[in-house]
Amino acid sequence: MTHFVLSTDGTRIAYDLIGAGHPALMLVHGWSCDRTYWNAQLESLSRDFTVVTVDLAGHGESECGREAWSIAAFGSDVALVVTLNGLEDVVLVGHSMGGDVILEAARRLSTRVVGLIWVDTYSALPETSSSEDVQQRMGPFRANFAEETQRFVRTMFGVGARSIPGRANRTRYVSCP
Repeated sequence: MTHFVLSTDGTRIAYDLIGAGHPALMLVHGWSCDRTYWNAQLESLSRDFTVVTVDLAGHGESECGREAWSIAAFGSDVALVVTLNGLEDVVLVGHSMGGDVILEAARRLSTRVVGLIWVDTYSALPETSSSEDVQQRMGPFRANFAEETQRFVRTMFGVGARSIPGRANRTRYVSCP
């Protein structure tokens, strides 16, 4: 059953809460994914733990009406879901960009967090990019966001990669500014 909460800026955030047990696991997807990214793990994890999956703003079933698109805003949303559900002893799990989001959420949640797990987040921290480099990388996204996002995500998988049966075209790519 999908639940919804209004973030501090009024954006509707979707999440699921299943299972029971401690610690609670908060699973945060990466950029251009949604909470269904974790579906293959839910049955097993929810046997022993309370498991929460969330759609970050602009992803999945969460809304796009946000002014500040930042890791801080995403982290605030994750912290809000944890707090409103009264979860204590939480392990935050973040995939890719979700790794940055869980760090921000952990900062906000303080002693509620008992662990952080990064999934495919960093093998090494990147060097600082110049403003010109960032503008050049963002150009194709500004021209056709949905198409470029799909192209970008496909580059993350090898030639022989297959989609999960029943999963094709389920992810709603971010179409927010």
